[in-house]
Amino acid sequence: MKVEIQSNYIVGITSEYVLPEGKTPDDIKFIDKKWKSMGIHFHDGTCLEVVDEEIYNHRWTDEFKRPIQLQLLNDGYEDKMWDGYGIEE
Repeated sequence: MKVEIQSNYIVGITSEYVLPEGKTPDDIKFIDKKWKSMGIHFHDGTCLEVVDEEIYNHRWTDEFKRPIQLQLLNDGYEDKMWDGYGIEE
């Protein structure tokens, strides 16, 4: 199953990720991101570490070090939301 996660900086970047087998968006406890590394943390204590190589083919400044907000999208609409450190909003 794939999930869409939007990373909001000054601009928003949406990417798709494949969840581990048996996991759904409801299993996601929180998400954190720094530069191109993101952790999708699940309620059972496991974590899917992903790297966004594609979006970092550009020159980024320090303001892109950590997003101001991460959103889990459900059919393109906001579902859950965290700040860039994984604190639920």
